[in-house]
Amino acid sequence: MKRDSVQSVIKVAALYAGTIIGAGFASGQELARFFLVYRQQGFYGIAFAGVLFSLLGFIVLDRVYSERIHNFDEFLFPMTGWNLGLIVKVLSFLFLVSVFIIMIAGSGSLLAGVVNKPPHAGAVAMGLVCMLVLMADINGLVNVSMVVSPVLLLGIITAGLFILFNMDLPVFKQFRLIKNITDNWFWSSLLYVSYNSIMSVNVLSGMGSFLRSRNTARLGGVLGGIILCVIAVIMNHCMYIYYPKPLEETFPFMEALRRNSEVASMVYSFVLWLAMTLSAVTSGYCIADRIRRKFGINIRSAAAMVCMSAVPLSTAGFSRLISFIYPVFGYLGLFFVVLIMINGLKTATTREVVK
Repeated sequence: MKRDSVQSVIKVAALYAGTIIGAGFASGQELARFFLVYRQQGFYGIAFAGVLFSLLGFIVLDRVYSERIHNFDEFLFPMTGWNLGLIVKVLSFLFLVSVFIIMIAGSGSLLAGVVNKPPHAGAVAMGLVCMLVLMADINGLVNVSMVVSPVLLLGIITAGLFILFNMDLPVFKQFRLIKNITDNWFWSSLLYVSYNSIMSVNVLSGMGSFLRSRNTARLGGVLGGIILCVIAVIMNHCMYIYYPKPLEETFPFMEALRRNSEVASMVYSFVLWLAMTLSAVTSGYCIADRIRRKFGINIRSAAAMVCMSAVPLSTAGFSRLISFIYPVFGYLGLFFVVLIMINGLKTATTREVVK
């Protein structure tokens, strides 16, 4: 494979992984809620999720390249029809709203902890920050995210390896019963991939310009899933060492890191806050842009409306919002993943018949 082709595959894989490695992933909350609660079996769940992510990336990007798709609507409606597609589109919008609220809650909580203020004060501050940024109608937000995603990726791997190489393996205490989000690791994996598909397919549908060839599309999707799996295994193992303590924390991975180094934990908190802020701004801008187009108002009014509505809802708390909202959208998004898989199999079969 040529050098430019390799770079294209890596870029596609990084963009794909970056849509999943948000603040919920980086903080350890998602992994703790969906996998760590199942202890050793959680690693089976992560492996299964990695396979599903790779398969999903393969199918979606292959179709984006083959059919010259440019946006989510072009990907969605030919596959679902108008009525079902409209439902999925509405659900994706609601998910964007949920992500924005959760990111405000998380970044606000982290900021409040640093300056020793109540969490709601941090949420208000982050709401104001996001509103000011959104009112500027930012151009190049995607480029900024592409720069931060590799930094976040490197930060997670470095922090995880730091814990693994510097830990003193403790004797595991008696595990106490923790309330599970789902009944087993298999369904938890399905829910995890399903709710993430809502955001990731929105992003992947617009990646046609990065796909130099069909191999770039396919390998980029598979590699993205592998990257996610490897990072998830490292993070989950680091938290598993201190089980069940991380399950009680708002930022479980940071708690594991703090037990090894306060300095490393403080450095990582900045990386995490940056990821949360960018996630909040990105999702918030998508919401504000849709609102201004729908109601014919300017971006300033839409931004103020979105941020002022999100701040009160964010006071429910970062971990509580993730534990409730993400599984709900996992169930709602499950049929979407199944639909994509069936459509991908049908398309592949049709191509073979044509050949």
